[in-house]
Amino acid sequence: MLLNVIKNEIESMLEGGDIHIRVYEKTEGHSCISIED
Repeated sequence: MLLNVIKNEIESMLEGGDIHIRVYEKTEGHSCISIED
């Protein structure tokens, strides 16, 4: 699923751009993934 989201973002950026992916621990034992374009 995560790869599909990234693939869709890349395909929608017709004139290029940046994708920022952050993975961090939100609370002990819980991670968060943030994707921005």
